Amino acid sequence: MSTQLPDLYESATTASPAPADVAPRISVRNLCKTYNTRRGPVAALRNVSMDVAPGEVMVLLGPSGCGKTTLLRCVAGLEYPDSGEITVQGKTVFSSSRNIVVAPENRNLSMVFQSYALWPHMTVFANVAFPLTTAKVKKADVRERVHAVLQMVGLDHLARSHPGQLSGGQQQRVSLARALVADPGVILFDEPLSNLDAKVRERLRDQLLSLQDSIGFTALYVTHDQTEATGLGDSIAVMEVGSVAQLGTPTDIYYRPSSRYVADFVGSANELKGTVVGFAGEYARVDTPIGSLLGSAGSERVVQGQSVSMMFRPEHCHITDGGAGRENHIQCVVDRSMFLGSHVEYVVDAGGQRLALKTMEGELRKAGATITVRLDPTMVRVFPAE
Repeated sequence: MSTQLPDLYESATTASPAPADVAPRISVRNLCKTYNTRRGPVAALRNVSMDVAPGEVMVLLGPSGCGKTTLLRCVAGLEYPDSGEITVQGKTVFSSSRNIVVAPENRNLSMVFQSYALWPHMTVFANVAFPLTTAKVKKADVRERVHAVLQMVGLDHLARSHPGQLSGGQQQRVSLARALVADPGVILFDEPLSNLDAKVRERLRDQLLSLQDSIGFTALYVTHDQTEATGLGDSIAVMEVGSVAQLGTPTDIYYRPSSRYVADFVGSANELKGTVVGFAGEYARVDTPIGSLLGSAGSERVVQGQSVSMMFRPEHCHITDGGAGRENHIQCVVDRSMFLGSHVEYVVDAGGQRLALKTMEGELRKAGATITVRLDPTMVRVFPAE
């Protein structure tokens, strides 16, 4: 990125999160929020706590109704929690115990909305300049900063256009430029790419990563899109009915899910029901409808005789020649195969259980072919049955 905003980012960091001893840019402690509905009270947030480090992009990921947007709006000041505390850039902006409620405009943060939220009667320049003009920044500085940030998002040539003359992707870049122009240090994103088509979404995701890498702003980003979350986030908080089900890096979330819910929601996963019949070192041995299999229980505590779910990703199923009858080898019949260029996807039948496979290796197996699939026990997760 060749263009930098004047006098705004002299001390910018990269996207890498700060060391643990550095104060977080966003801190949430014991946040609770309940809505009263016709059917009774609904807990949107249940004692949520988290920290976002300087330069970190934390993604709040989950299905509709999980509490992710409520949490974001509480940080923004658009919703008021029932209890807890929120700190933004070292300043307490909400505290139920100390009766502190800071207005949204005084929280030193910006927000990018799903709906763009641009004024249709104002030019691109005027929309981006709005945070500066309301703050009574000198006109010369406004011009310099707005043109600089429009260059960064590739829209300087459209400064005199109106939002109605722009595509959806261009409008969202205007919204992003407006969030950047005042150098807030913290930006909140409320599903900003969800209204765009797939190719535009991918381009904007790449551009957002590039901007964050060069500027180093801290972000709290809401999405229900798993690819978006793993591609953008330094960390991901997977939300479940108002609580954080798991908080970790994208690789932790994907490869080491802490629960059946996380494994099922993030990515695709095969599931086999079974009963723990013993242990082999660090692995649990589970009796399933297709035989005895080994899997890792991770931090979960499972005991002999317990009903469990074994879950594993389609790409962690390896097709082998021979090996039938060996440990963690399953004989299957191909039901359907799909060549997708970069990889092949299979649906197979294993003793009446349908499994999904994804591989980039070997020849294409046709429907009806008998194959042997090897499961690496380190990649098979064992969770208590729900």
